[in-house]
Amino acid sequence: MTAQHSENILWDVALAALLTDHYHAVGQPLNLHAVTRLSDQNNVRLDDMLDTLCKLVKHGGWQFLTSAGEPAEPDADICALLESNQRLNELQLDRLHGRWQPPGRSIQ
Repeated sequence: MTAQHSENILWDVALAALLTDHYHAVGQPLNLHAVTRLSDQNNVRLDDMLDTLCKLVKHGGWQFLTSAGEPAEPDADICALLESNQRLNELQLDRLHGRWQPPGRSIQ
């Protein structure tokens, strides 16, 4: 009998690693422009990167900071659209302006 491991993967681990590596390389929270540039450089859909970030925040793996630098939850409606594989338009993307960073980092 073979034991089955039912690991529930909550986000794209490769994208999470890419985002974390980029965060460490630049040494500051990632804004929407930085995430967009990173997705373009790596030929990854921006929506997939944002979905990963929303899931990381939801499960405590990253923080979302408002434009004023206050910790907050990213827009729940937009994160739900991303989770259902919807592509965001410019107006929806505007609702995710802020910065993203791993937890426990000093807020810059």
